[in-house]
Order: sequence, then C-alpha cells, then structure tokens
Amino acid sequence: GVILPSAVRGLSVSFSGAESQAQRFFKKGESAERIAKGVFLCIARSLTKLLAHAIEETGIHDVLLVGGVAQNLLIQHELDARLKKFGVSANLSFANKNLSGDNAVGVALIGLAALQKEESHECTNH
Repeated sequence: GVILPSAVRGLSVSFSGAESQAQRFFKKGESAERIAKGVFLCIARSLTKLLAHAIEETGIHDVLLVGGVAQNLLIQHELDARLKKFGVSANLSFANKNLSGDNAVGVALIGLAALQKEESHECTNH
C-alpha cells in the first residue's frame, strides 16, 4: 500500500512530508484511490498520536471530533483501533454528520453571536 509519513511532535502535526510523498507517488503513476487511502491512514495515525498526547497531558478521556474529515468511516475505525492497540483509554464521539459537512454551522453560530452582541449594544447605547 501507499504509506505516507506521520509527523507529530507533542500537540503539533505537520503534513508537508506526507503531501510531498503523496505527490511523488502520483508522479510515479500510483492510483489516486491508493494514494487517497494512504492519506486517510496518515491522518488517522497523526490524530491517534495527537489524541494520545492530549489525553496524557490533560487527563481528559472524553473526546468529541467534528468536521468533514472526522466523518470518514476509515478514519473513525482506525482511530478507535489504534488507540486501543496502544492502550489509550478514550471515549470517542463523532458529531452528527449533518452538522459536519463543512464549517457552515460553526460560522453561522459565530455570526449569530456577533449579531446578538451588536444588537444588545445598540439597545444600551440609546
């Protein structure tokens, strides 16, 4: 399979090496499907390392993952399996897929909060 490097240090991650390697695979004629699977597995390995570090640092074991990437079933399965394999106790929850397709819900909520704050200032300034 296509294996891409996972570069995690503490709570920081870099995908530049993985991106370069994926581009090299593509230029060599590797199939897009195999590269895509390699990308998802790289993301899963990276998230596993990040979560393990975060859980160790904070002692928090309940984790909510949101966003489109977190909806990928391969990533979800790999995260769960890899954390268990490494003995990391984590209660993973994934946001409703209808609210995770893009950042529209989050942006809308931020906009609503800003609008409500602006309206409350208008009322107090008169």
